[in-house]
Amino acid sequence: MVSAEHENRIGEISGFLDRLCIRHYINRQPGGPDIVAYMMHGRVAIEYETGKKRFDETVAMIERRRGGYSRVIVIVNDRFAAKYKKSLERGNVSVVEFSWLGRLWL
Repeated sequence: MVSAEHENRIGEISGFLDRLCIRHYINRQPGGPDIVAYMMHGRVAIEYETGKKRFDETVAMIERRRGGYSRVIVIVNDRFAAKYKKSLERGNVSVVEFSWLGRLWL
């Protein structure tokens, strides 16, 4: 079951991408990323992580995404940013705190 926080953040991230004129769609299919965007890097998977899911499940999910997308962007609840950056950020995976995006929206 997806939380209200997750749904709200996905909507906000989609709005942010709209304002930047980045072509994307919210993916409602199980097993896929939250958002698929088309950027200069190619097809990009965007995930929002609340930090409520078991961490090993998140790591495995991101690893699966790495091969199928030119870039994987993991946007995280700020409380968990350091942990996610340490474990996930490498190669084609970037971790971004949600508040950082919020500052860009102003």
